[in-house]
Amino acid sequence: MTPPRNTPFGERLMEARREKGLGVRKLSELSGVDFRSIYHYEDHSRSPNIEAAAALALALDCSLDWLCALDETRNEMPIQRTGCKEEIQHIGCGEAA
Repeated sequence: MTPPRNTPFGERLMEARREKGLGVRKLSELSGVDFRSIYHYEDHSRSPNIEAAAALALALDCSLDWLCALDETRNEMPIQRTGCKEEIQHIGCGEAA
């Protein structure tokens, strides 16, 4: 398997983690992403799936778009952690406890 092309994800992940003063294992604890995977993301030997990338962005309190280099705005969290948008609550999402 060919390694993924180098993207800023690994650098941004490491930058955000270090700025928060977190080690890889602590970030793993906070995000639920395996610490070995985080090492691979940071050294560009693997790319995360969307669930892992989102969990890391939430744990680091940065936007997923910034982490994936889709936007230069770092700390605008577009996700509301209190529940779902009104238009999708009918599918059983409801409010978070």
